[in-house]
Amino acid sequence: MRRASVGLLLMTGLLAVAGCRPFGGGSASSTTAPLSGSDVQKTINQKLPPQLHGVHSAGDAKCPSKVNIGSGKSADCTMVADGQQVKIKVEPDGSGYKVSLDQAVVSTSVLEANLATTYKQRFTFFCGRANVRVVDAGDTIKCQGTPQGGGAPKQFDVTIKDTSGKYQADIHNP
Repeated sequence: MRRASVGLLLMTGLLAVAGCRPFGGGSASSTTAPLSGSDVQKTINQKLPPQLHGVHSAGDAKCPSKVNIGSGKSADCTMVADGQQVKIKVEPDGSGYKVSLDQAVVSTSVLEANLATTYKQRFTFFCGRANVRVVDAGDTIKCQGTPQGGGAPKQFDVTIKDTSGKYQADIHNP
């Protein structure tokens, strides 16, 4: 089986959120003191959902009652995006904290449109029925590309490189 690689692409709008981009959180008297889980949840609920483009519904964040962060130590919370659980990272930031996605939230309709553009509209793409896919960096989303002029569908493996929107698409030719 031969593989043709498209290479890394940065497509605007591929990800619902640029997960590496932290959103400033509240302040803490010390980054070693436990944070109130409910305060961190409020920060996540205010900062992240407005950035989730392509997500129809975002549920409230869930954190432990006390969130312990410190020098080199982060904590995890979660939220739900279109019915799928997403990991949220809470890290120290000076005298406060920042929250960011720890996974990529990929809009399948945007991914399909970006692939069609990349392949100059020669294919119609289908990357699954889910509105969004929540994946870790390095995970692969399998998409089917049906040639516009007819012919056998081809499988495309889209490897999500990181939560910033970079991916690599590989097509498999028999």
